[in-house]
Amino acid sequence: MTPEEQVRLALWMRNVGEGVEHEGLNKPSWLFRGLELAAAKVYKQNNIWHYHCGPYEGSYPRNHQMTDSLLSENNDGRTSGPVYHYAKQQDSVIVIGYSRIHEPFPSSSSKSNPLRYRSNMWKKGLPHG
Repeated sequence: MTPEEQVRLALWMRNVGEGVEHEGLNKPSWLFRGLELAAAKVYKQNNIWHYHCGPYEGSYPRNHQMTDSLLSENNDGRTSGPVYHYAKQQDSVIVIGYSRIHEPFPSSSSKSNPLRYRSNMWKKGLPHG
């Protein structure tokens, strides 16, 4: 990530922690228009979501709605090429990846998809108790 991208991620994480609403599209990575994608079952098993983090230049806001502070599903947020991929777990958001150019609906079993491993591996870093 570039220094600017790192700052944007840090600000986003701080804003999530402080309960600030977000303008980007936010959705579970296993759904498309409410329908489950068969090739994305690992995303569902691990509650993997993605957030369109901007910049939003050239983005069509549609009926632009804000993503609430709990990062609920928001299909009416603004879209962007860059996205954060993250796991939602109770009161935590665990960022597992960043895509400068969003590739819609990558198969969770594709060997060229780096999220294939990260979708499961993030759990190993959590404290056990």
